[in-house]
Amino acid sequence: MQKELHDFTIKQTWENLEMELWELLKNKQKINVDAFLNERGITKEVLAYSKNGRFISHFLQYII
Repeated sequence: MQKELHDFTIKQTWENLEMELWELLKNKQKINVDAFLNERGITKEVLAYSKNGRFISHFLQYII
């Protein structure tokens, strides 16, 4: 199974990931944060770049 590649420079990408994460939280599912990020190709560098570029929206709040 091939990983879906995300374009982290597009706000819609973060909104989609945010919705996916919110659904997991809303359904009280346990989340392995490292695995969630890794499976989606989200590295520290991606988070830093996206935060500086204001693409993240509420994603960081949910992941914390």
